[in-house]
This record gives sequence, C-alpha cells and structure tokens, in this order.
Amino acid sequence: MFNLFKKKKIVIRLEKRYYNLTDLKKALVKYFGERGKSCEIIDKYTVKVDDQKYTVYEKTISMYGVPTQRVVLKEV
Repeated sequence: MFNLFKKKKIVIRLEKRYYNLTDLKKALVKYFGERGKSCEIIDKYTVKVDDQKYTVYEKTISMYGVPTQRVVLKEV
C-alpha cells in the first residue's frame, strides 16, 4: 500500500558544527543559496525553501566513531 500523505524530508550534513539554532538556520540559508535555491527563515523552528515550509531540527550521529551533526528539514 502506498502512503500518499508521507511528508518529505531533507537531510543535510554541514561542514561546520553549530551549537545554537540561530546560527544553524543562517548556515542553511547560505547552503541553499550556494546551490541556487531560495531559502528564508520564517520563525524559530521553520524555514522556507523554494516556497515550501520545513521544520528544522538537528541530530548528532556517530560515523566511524566520530560524532557528526545532521540537519533534518521536515515538510510542514
């Protein structure tokens, strides 16, 4: 059975680690801008990428024993 209502996710690994959400969102705007996409900050947890709103949160995972920060954008 197909899930037609599944929300889209974007997972990004940035080169630098960010410890507060404000700096992380600014880095996302720069990241998407460098790739030719429009990105703007809407509120504390929301950004808009190419006219689609996403909730921003981060996860720290261990890759080969090294902690790596991943940014997850979940479609609103």
